[in-house]
Amino acid sequence: MNKKSPQKEAVFSAAVEALNLNQEDLVKLEQPLKSMLTKTVEKQIREKLFAGFRAGTVPLKAEKTDSQLKKYCSSVLNNWKNRDPRFN
Repeated sequence: MNKKSPQKEAVFSAAVEALNLNQEDLVKLEQPLKSMLTKTVEKQIREKLFAGFRAGTVPLKAEKTDSQLKKYCSSVLNNWKNRDPRFN
């Protein structure tokens, strides 16, 4: 079973958006997407995740304070950039 995680998709979408890539660009990439993630890009991804969690567009199992949610966004980003094969 290949179940898609909403958080996984949110991280990938935010990365593609932050890097200003389209589908054609993704196909032509000659380097791993992960290698393109600078500190600035990662910050943009975390901000998009934070906004998505707060808006309810990305599911969150338990309520978190803003401080907890910022840490959680970092964890989600690190998790999926290492586990999602589209980043490697």
